[in-house]
Parts: sequence; C-alpha cells; structure tokens
Amino acid sequence: MKKVLFLVFLLTLFFQVFLLNNAISKNSLSKVNTCSVVEKIDTTLLNSESLIISFVDIPLIPEFENIQCLNTIYGASINKGVTSIALAQNKVIYSYALVVLSLINFIFYFFRKERLSLLLFFLVTLNLYIFLVAENSIAEIFILAGIFLVPLITDLEIIEKVNMNFVLLGVLLFSFFLQQVYLSKEIISWDISAYLSMGQDINRGNLPYESQYETKGVLLMYIYSVIDLLSNGDYRIVKFLQDIPLLVLTILMFSTLKQKGKKANIIAALLVYTSILSIEYYGAT
Repeated sequence: MKKVLFLVFLLTLFFQVFLLNNAISKNSLSKVNTCSVVEKIDTTLLNSESLIISFVDIPLIPEFENIQCLNTIYGASINKGVTSIALAQNKVIYSYALVVLSLINFIFYFFRKERLSLLLFFLVTLNLYIFLVAENSIAEIFILAGIFLVPLITDLEIIEKVNMNFVLLGVLLFSFFLQQVYLSKEIISWDISAYLSMGQDINRGNLPYESQYETKGVLLMYIYSVIDLLSNGDYRIVKFLQDIPLLVLTILMFSTLKQKGKKANIIAALLVYTSILSIEYYGAT
C-alpha cells in the first residue's frame, strides 16, 4: 500500500512540475498562465532583461475560487521600461501544513520505525510546496528534505553504519552552500566591504590608516589585501577565499572529536556549528 502511495505522490509531483508548470522559474515565465482577474500581457515582455518578479499571497479560505490563480501571474505593470510581475501564492496555509506534517512525520517514525514513511511525508509536503508556493527555490527543497529526514539522525543503528568521511564532505558542502546565500549582502552592506576597501588601499601603495580609517586591526587589512590580489576583482572569489577558514575550522573540529567522540555527537556538533555560522547577520559574517 505504501509503495503505491509513494508512486502516486511521485506521479503527482511530476504532473505539477511538467504539465501544470507549478514549479516556476525565470526561464519558464513564458509558460505561466495569467489569472482571470488580470488582463493578458504580452509574453515577449517576460523575456526582458529589466524584469522584476515579486510574490503576493492570496487568500484561499473562504475564497476557494482563488485556487485557480495559484502559481499564475496575478499582477503585471510596466514602468520606464521595467516589467514587474507578481505571482500568486499562499505561504500561510503551506506553513501550517509544513508544521503539522513534520510533527506527524517525526511521531510516526518514532513509533513505527518505517523509513518509507519519511519519504511519503516528504513527497506530500513537496507537492504542497510546488502547489502553494510560487517562489520555488532549490534551497528550500533541500531544507525540506533535511527536516523530514531528521528522524534518521535519532536512529543510532543507522548512524553507526555511516562513513564519517562522507559526513565531513557533506557538512563542508552544506556549509559552503549556505555561505553563498549571503554573497551580495556581505560584499555590499556588511563588514567585508570595509575590510576589502582597506585591503585595496594597501595594494595602492598606502599604509594602513593613511587615507582611510577602520577600527579593526592591521593584520586583517593585509589579509584582505592578499584576497584582493588573488580575486582580481571577482567578488565570488573573495567570498570563497574568506570562507576557507570556516571550512578549515570544521575539519579541525571533526578531527578533534573523532579521537574520542561518538558518531552521533560528532554529527550533531558539526551541524550545530555550521548552522550557527549560517544564521543571517549574526553568524554568516
């Protein structure tokens, strides 16, 4: 029975993604329908380089007729050559469904220990996500998978069979992925922009504090002068180079805990450390 349900939910997901076009991306906007409350727009405008996509939550209870407007173009306007598109979604209902399903998922696995149930609950939630949320994100899908596979972390028998080298590789990739989310914010509006500016000033032949003032220590300025030289003006390389210390610290933590720690404790410590360093503003910098 569960295998049949798994197949049904999987087919439903494929139906939504490939036939109903509910998994929206910027490249698939030309295939997105327009809600009946909005006038039809010229689809050529959707290919414009000056395109702003926003998302608007529409009520579904008691306005059940709005279901047909989910994942459609709910608003469109053109101002000074810039096309603004609003896609309809309902994240409120989805958020409640996510909480309920994740709790049931954990409780069900705790009592029954059936791993297939984890995948079933994940597929149900993923279908709801694609159906209700127009702001489809690969990052959110990975986070969802993590939430629904959390009960496996409590299964010590499974943990003892895990190859810890793969765990370390997975945590490093996970940490690096989460750090890239803050690329534009860190470079533009956080302390890194100040460090980089001071490092560039040193590369112009100036001494620290000669033409700019910063409260941070001198060594940091020289470190970022080297980063500036290696990056050659590419902010993506700057972000990668300054994340290397975080990855090195993760490896040192892993090597230290591996000497005496249990596998479950090592995995928990690495994930907590990575999570704290990935909290917006307070951790990521």
